[in-house]
Amino acid sequence: MELRAALEAAGLDLPELYVDYGGRHLVHLGKVSFATARELARIVQAAHEPFHVGAAVVDTTRSKVAKILAVNGECLVLSRPVGDPWDALVTWCRPATLGEALSLTAFQEPGVGELTEITRDP
Repeated sequence: MELRAALEAAGLDLPELYVDYGGRHLVHLGKVSFATARELARIVQAAHEPFHVGAAVVDTTRSKVAKILAVNGECLVLSRPVGDPWDALVTWCRPATLGEALSLTAFQEPGVGELTEITRDP
């Protein structure tokens, strides 16, 4: 089934998401990627589930995984263990995969001082 037809069958009208290149590629916020059935299923699921405080999401405009601190209508307040919180529109975000969510725990507090990212020796 062509991706556009699958989106329409699911009842989705996502203005930031459209199908191009012969119905085989998703274009999301100007980024083209080959869409698999799994990716399409994730997009459909995300469109039907509201974001909630504490959930891990990916801000696609910054390509960063973050945790939701607050939901203010169509705006999310996002945060990472290192750095200041920022605002992102709901349409800019998607739910994080398990691997992406686990990347948030790659930051640990070394005891006293600033949070630092853990690095591995080769």
